[in-house]
Amino acid sequence: RGLGDVYKRQRVEDNYGRKPTGYLPTLRVEGMSDPVIQVIDQAAGEVVYTIRARGNVFRPKVFGPGPYTVHVGEPGTERMKTLKDLRPLPAGQRKIIEVRF
Repeated sequence: RGLGDVYKRQRVEDNYGRKPTGYLPTLRVEGMSDPVIQVIDQAAGEVVYTIRARGNVFRPKVFGPGPYTVHVGEPGTERMKTLKDLRPLPAGQRKIIEVRF
């Protein structure tokens, strides 16, 4: 097995070693596959991370109570949506936000 095989099996999220304190609602994106997701800590005014999702469903992990702004779409185009004032869900709770393009 070559080194390339190892890289193919790893996900980008696996390289981000911080342990999340919670999760924002799951994003289900319609009309676009593999969107870029950017999570911003509104209180600090800082980008927490930016990642290209695989497929059209992504559950953003976060590292504090929030609130958070999430940008979803294709940077540099008009195909971007912004979700504001998102907070982590209580443990065991799930919610889906539909993002349509």
